[in-house]
Amino acid sequence: MGSQVVDNKFTWVIENFRTLQSEKIYSDEFIIGGCKWHLIAYPKGHKAADCLSLFLTVAKRESLPDGWMRDAQVYLTIVNEHSQSLSQLKEFRKCFDEKTRSWGFLEMLPLTFIHHKDSGFLVNGELKIVAKIDVLKAIGGILDESEEATQPLKKRKQGNDGNDTVLSSSSDLPLNNTQQLEESFFEVNGFLVLPSQVETVKHIFQAHPDIASGVQTKCQHLRTTYINILLGVIQTLCQPPQELTDDDLKRASYALACVVTAGFQVDWLENNLHQVLENKFTVLIGETQLLEMEFKLLSLKLERIELEASMKQKKEEVAVAKIPLSFDDLL
Repeated sequence: MGSQVVDNKFTWVIENFRTLQSEKIYSDEFIIGGCKWHLIAYPKGHKAADCLSLFLTVAKRESLPDGWMRDAQVYLTIVNEHSQSLSQLKEFRKCFDEKTRSWGFLEMLPLTFIHHKDSGFLVNGELKIVAKIDVLKAIGGILDESEEATQPLKKRKQGNDGNDTVLSSSSDLPLNNTQQLEESFFEVNGFLVLPSQVETVKHIFQAHPDIASGVQTKCQHLRTTYINILLGVIQTLCQPPQELTDDDLKRASYALACVVTAGFQVDWLENNLHQVLENKFTVLIGETQLLEMEFKLLSLKLERIELEASMKQKKEEVAVAKIPLSFDDLL
């Protein structure tokens, strides 16, 4: 497993994700904002069927003084390697302390999405997770730069799948297993969305009131995931068609199939996808034809230049021929 910290972002690459057997895996310990953290992932889900569970937890809590606290704004992203618009982002703000040591999402992303061969989440068997953490306030155990450079290694054990799994106890689990995090979202027509998505989602429901009439799941995390996928498709289709690759459109089609299976009525979006495909084809054929026309026009211009030169020469010959012979010329 690979990991790195750049600024306030931690990137965790989980290798061989498809074949992992461990129930729970830990990322490397990392430091952001002078605070030690690690991520916990449940590759087969934790108390949630067929969904990846993902949590951020405060590391080395036993060494922190009484009254420690970390107030943080957290962004967790499951990276789609083929289309950034299909990456799954969830965020929350939480005050971590002795009572709330871990926080995250039981249903970060359905495993069917992750494991599908065309989804773009697994490339060469690797799943990439990015955690961005803005530490707004911290009390107790704050590290300076010299301590950050000499952070200790963790004790590990080898899991049944051959990958490293950090030893942990049940105290590492989130204290609130529902983890709904409504305080980070706004409700629009029964769906929890990010503040930046509210107006867009409202507009969608105004234009298509029955779009979610067939959605049966009551799980807010899944409902939010489906809305994010829908918004990702819309964002993809709003790009210039000539900039979209065949893979982009293939994945947009797959994403639409997922939300249709969930019960969304998106015939209008499917029609738009077909229109974008047609526009892309029109652009491709049209640009080829324009190049041919431009080459033909250039050839005609060159022919005209040559013809004009020939005409000039011929005019000069005619002009000379029109001059009558003089008396001297005749002698």
